[in-house]
Amino acid sequence: MSKCYASTIVLHCKQEKGYHEKESNSQLDDKTANSGNKNYNKYADFIDKNFPTFYNGKKNGCEWCDCYVDCMMIQSYGYEDALRLTCQPEKSCGAGVKYSRDYYAKAGRLSIAPIIGAQVFFQKNGKPSHTGIVIDMTDDKILVSAGNTNNAVAETWYTKSDSYILDYGIPDYDEEPSSKKTLTVNVEKGKYDEVVLKLI
Repeated sequence: MSKCYASTIVLHCKQEKGYHEKESNSQLDDKTANSGNKNYNKYADFIDKNFPTFYNGKKNGCEWCDCYVDCMMIQSYGYEDALRLTCQPEKSCGAGVKYSRDYYAKAGRLSIAPIIGAQVFFQKNGKPSHTGIVIDMTDDKILVSAGNTNNAVAETWYTKSDSYILDYGIPDYDEEPSSKKTLTVNVEKGKYDEVVLKLI
């Protein structure tokens, strides 16, 4: 079974920046061709065609910020792990932001604190209204990759205290492998006055 690292979805999201939604159900895979505001996009189309039981029906042509998140999950981890990580059952209402957030809440995986790879939920008048993936963080800011942002996939910085942020769905990612490498050298006590290691 493959590991599900948050860094995997971050890499996938970064490749999608600048994708435009389409005016019609045409040229979906081209990043900027047929640009429009009719909600046609390659992410919902990918799920509709390849994983028809992921949602409770076809979603291409609908508002697509949550479809973007779910598509990135599927492409990063596969069908079953995408459902598990987003806490969704098959044939779900998870293309809708409110329902997507409800699935995390039911699984006890909502948080007011972000992590890299978290699904952030934004609000309007106290109700979930938009979503994306946290792809970078500082002490006081998050960088979010989100679809259906001015009819495109965009990366946007927000302060963590921004009132527009409702909360975060926290997928159950595997712990990232450590990049730290350790060298252990056993030296007999009292045999040497000094031990010098030279990095080459």
